[in-house]
Amino acid sequence: MKRLLIIAGVLGGLAVLAGAGILLYRVATGPRMYHQENIRSYEALMPLPPAGSVPLEAAAGPPEAAAAVSLVNPVAATPENISRGETYYGYYCRFCHGEEGRGEADAGKGYLPIPAPLDSDRVRAMNDGQLVRAMLLGTGHQPVLARIVPVESCWHIALFVRTLGPAATAP
Repeated sequence: MKRLLIIAGVLGGLAVLAGAGILLYRVATGPRMYHQENIRSYEALMPLPPAGSVPLEAAAGPPEAAAAVSLVNPVAATPENISRGETYYGYYCRFCHGEEGRGEADAGKGYLPIPAPLDSDRVRAMNDGQLVRAMLLGTGHQPVLARIVPVESCWHIALFVRTLGPAATAP
């Protein structure tokens, strides 16, 4: 009887070890997440379009943002509207562009490309419509700001951005 219990214990221990070995082997050699098509479907090869089809170019964002390029700022450059723009700048822009708009805030340092300095000549050369479009659809923003920042607030922000920098002049 004692001998039978010893044999059963040894066989049971061997079965546990074998099961653990199989489990470890499966974990070490089993499928990885990057092999599952449903996880990384963007890596799948897309089929070619039918012969004779013409590609269609989609709009670059919300229609109101794309149309803002040629628009003149509908918000007057009053001290009240500039102050409102400063408030909106604090809500949406300060974390990346910083207090003075130089692109050196802590959150902005983690982005590539880094946020543009808003007192640069390139930004100053933009009209307010181009500035609003760059806010909503520019490099690094796509497509987040177009969904978060109301277009009406962008016009106020554009007024405030014009006041940033040492040689700032309000429009």
